[in-house]
Amino acid sequence: MPPPAIGPSRLLHQQHPVGAWAVPVLRFHHLFRIWGRTDDCDGLVLAAREDQISAENAPRVRARMIAEGANGPTSLEADEILCERGIPVLPDILTNAGGVTVSYFEWVQDLGRLFWTRDEIRAKLEAKLSDAFDRVWDLAEERRVTLRMGALVAGIREVSDALEARGIFP
Repeated sequence: MPPPAIGPSRLLHQQHPVGAWAVPVLRFHHLFRIWGRTDDCDGLVLAAREDQISAENAPRVRARMIAEGANGPTSLEADEILCERGIPVLPDILTNAGGVTVSYFEWVQDLGRLFWTRDEIRAKLEAKLSDAFDRVWDLAEERRVTLRMGALVAGIREVSDALEARGIFP
């Protein structure tokens, strides 16, 4: 019998023997490797490593939504299975975009010799990520594809549009 899930209040006090925040993620990984399933939960954050959810164990995931904090924790086959089951997966390309976006903001500030406050950066980041999420969600619904495929199509479109606007392609 698997151990009970860790709730948010216990999560704040849960620690690995060396003081890391890895315990909840390791427990998820442990549950999949030992019992091949998760307990019922509203959301599942995959933040430890690649290939946590595969076509083999995707049918046993019991979450209402999944957010990928790691790079590639869900296989493409598992992504399709979860989509068919009505479990949205927020893909790593979206959930990991904040750090890259803030690095871009730092570059822009450096080039322009600007200094934005933390609140300005957070507002700009929220606007960028909200816009990206809305575009991906709308595209995925319109095309009836997964959020991952929607994110990839949206990204390819933006690169294509930029190249065309600069007269580089076609």
